[in-house]
Amino acid sequence: MFLWLSAVKNYYYVYQETTPKRDSLFYAEKQLMLKEREIKKKREELERLHDDLDAMKVKHQRLEGDVALLQK
Repeated sequence: MFLWLSAVKNYYYVYQETTPKRDSLFYAEKQLMLKEREIKKKREELERLHDDLDAMKVKHQRLEGDVALLQK
């Protein structure tokens, strides 16, 4: 019985000591999740901008061809 009570007491002190660390971990994980969402949105926006850039390059080449044709 004494050993069991001693183990419970030790568990209590360890739990009290690790509570702030556990709270910090939960906070850090939440921040990480939010930043990952933000990064995902930025990557999607960047991908869309790359697609727009590719479309503009094609349009630019077509217009250059039209200009060259008109100059002849």
